[in-house]
Amino acid sequence: KRMRIIPILLGGLLFSSSLLAFEPFVIKDIRLQGLERISEGTVLNYLPVKVGDSVNDSKTPPIMKALFKTGFFSDIQLSREASVLVVTVQERPAIGKINITGNHDIKTEELQKALKSAGFSEGRTFDQALLVEVEQELQRQYFSRGKYAVEIETVVTPESRNRVLIDMRVHEGRVAKIREIHFVGNHIFADNTLKKQMQLSTTDWMSWFTKEDQYAKQKLAGDRETIRSYYLDRGYLNVDLRSTQVAISQNKQDIYITFNLKEGEQYRISDLRFRGRLIVPESELRALLKSKKGDIFSRREITESVTAMSDRLGEEGYAFAKIDVEPILDQEAKTVGLIFKLDPGQRYYVREVRFIGNIKTRDDVLRREVSQFEGAFASSKRIKEAETHLNRTGYFSEVQVDVQPVPGTSDQVDVIYTVKESASGQVSGSIGYSDLDGILFQFSVSNRNFVGTGNNVDFVFNKSAAATTYSVGYLNPYFTPWGVSRGFNLYYNETNLSHTTTIASYSTDNLGGDLNLGIPLNDLTKFTLSTGYNRTALAVNPHSVTPEIQGFIDEYGLLYQEVNASIGLNYNSLDRFTFPERGARASAALVASLPGSELQYYKSTLDMQWYHPLWNSFIFATRGTAGYGMGYGRTHDLPFYKNFFSGGSRSVRGYAESALGPRDLQGAPLGGNLKIDGSVGLVLPNFVAPESKSVRLQAFLDGGQVYDTRDIKRVTNGQFVSVTNSGGLRYSTGLSVTWISPLAPLVFSYALPLNAASGDNVQRFAFSFGTFF
Repeated sequence: KRMRIIPILLGGLLFSSSLLAFEPFVIKDIRLQGLERISEGTVLNYLPVKVGDSVNDSKTPPIMKALFKTGFFSDIQLSREASVLVVTVQERPAIGKINITGNHDIKTEELQKALKSAGFSEGRTFDQALLVEVEQELQRQYFSRGKYAVEIETVVTPESRNRVLIDMRVHEGRVAKIREIHFVGNHIFADNTLKKQMQLSTTDWMSWFTKEDQYAKQKLAGDRETIRSYYLDRGYLNVDLRSTQVAISQNKQDIYITFNLKEGEQYRISDLRFRGRLIVPESELRALLKSKKGDIFSRREITESVTAMSDRLGEEGYAFAKIDVEPILDQEAKTVGLIFKLDPGQRYYVREVRFIGNIKTRDDVLRREVSQFEGAFASSKRIKEAETHLNRTGYFSEVQVDVQPVPGTSDQVDVIYTVKESASGQVSGSIGYSDLDGILFQFSVSNRNFVGTGNNVDFVFNKSAAATTYSVGYLNPYFTPWGVSRGFNLYYNETNLSHTTTIASYSTDNLGGDLNLGIPLNDLTKFTLSTGYNRTALAVNPHSVTPEIQGFIDEYGLLYQEVNASIGLNYNSLDRFTFPERGARASAALVASLPGSELQYYKSTLDMQWYHPLWNSFIFATRGTAGYGMGYGRTHDLPFYKNFFSGGSRSVRGYAESALGPRDLQGAPLGGNLKIDGSVGLVLPNFVAPESKSVRLQAFLDGGQVYDTRDIKRVTNGQFVSVTNSGGLRYSTGLSVTWISPLAPLVFSYALPLNAASGDNVQRFAFSFGTFF
């Protein structure tokens, strides 16, 4: 296909030789014949001659060559009429349409994009030679995906107006699978040990999911470096991966990989020294080393040591410090001495700290999260910490930092934070569904960043079958410049649990408010104080009230006024507010009604979360909650309406909301004064949309239970009533999907109870959603 253009070009050049018989003449006019789509001006622009030029033997070949080089024409003829140069052309056809069929592994849009980047697209001039190159490029794309049996058949059909229709029929074939992986020359580590380090593998029961048995050149290159690193991290400094052979079967379905290597000898570290300009004390640098004298050499540990020292120098403003490691090998003793050569370079200072993208958030709200001051030396630690602090605020869905040298200076940089503000916190309403209350309506003005001030202001009105809530809250997280927070809450709740089937039946009217204060102890920890007033009016149906509740009413009445106080300790090292990937969050709190209140009790709670990245975007996640409450003074036990509950989408999935724990004589959950529940999970990669940061899939194992530790017996209508616990911990396992949609969060989970007992209320599927307007 490539050679078809050669006879045409040679024919044109041979024809031009016939002009040698013409006498030289001066061009008085140029006439173009045969043009259809291409304008005369375009052709005249490419012609190396113009009116007034003289045409002789030497001018005709360049004319032919220049026109053929455009790629517009399949045939060109030159002739003369008196003093007129006549150029007769036959245009190449244009590509009218490109149809691609048979492709499944690569989307049509991706293939069309690849064709367009190669200059082969609708409207362009058809070039047979270019078509061959395009076919080869498409084959390479399939080869990179392990489909070596791919065939591409192209049919070119002429159409009217000098156009052609291109039909590309792709026969993808099956993906070639890795049948065998061999190692030659390994004696220290077995084949299976080395295979476990690789991303590629032979077919096993998980291959349909991992695709690790599908050969790819890029993955093989990565595995070569992984194997080499495995040896280098274990002291084999002279390891040599001599060659890698990849063979494919005749049917192009099976791949055979063979690694040829020489392991060499294992080396230990004989000495660790420093040279160069030491900005920080050598003792401090030595403390950052991951290896010590006598250890087996590990390239990974040396790299980590260099990174730690670079970061430490960066904290002092040496942003571009250079640290080289010089090894000194003793071949006989099989030891290596390491010399760390430090060149801190220029110390940099911050000229400006700027913010981009904060449309509504005030500049000072962002700046208070930044501990890197303008005019001070540029500390990499402070700059990075500010990025984390901005992510934790919840004001932004994305935060990026860039350090740019100031033009015309040798020691100044600008620190630029680019933020993407979150759409949350607007005036909104919702219609939704919850496991406990069914269909509900909500209207709220809730904003963690009210009118860009960074203050949290919210007004909430909730209405459901079981409860109505009104609340107003305010929190200023920076009441003082050094981070002391202050706020208040006012609330009124009406609860009527007679409309639910999951909890013992009663109703309450609850009115109150509180003032709170938060005092930072360090960058990650805050101490909280709160005090408030609460008035609770209890109501029951005398014909359906349970003995457990009636016993409490007989002893303490129906109306309770309390003055409460609480203390707490909060810790947060999560890397971001939404969908964290690493770090922990923990809180401990003790709340109590003060002496003199009509009910005297206390409740203590402990909550924690921890995230740790594993490999290939997998993340280990765990959470735990514990709570204990009891009465004191003249109140013998924790009020039943202050009990802890467990079960449902926010605790132990697979069981109905608040369904675990002690039950009354009618079988309805009462809750208890002791709660323990937790979960371990594995956050899975987003295989559907890897770039999306709004979807999270997680496998989990939940466990928990509620107990009543109180030895209480009350006499009600002549009956002794005692609390009955529900046995040991309940467990469940399943999958959950969380999507932070543009409208509202949606959470779906499916859980399989592992040890449900007789009488447990099982609920495998749970979801919550809302639509904002």
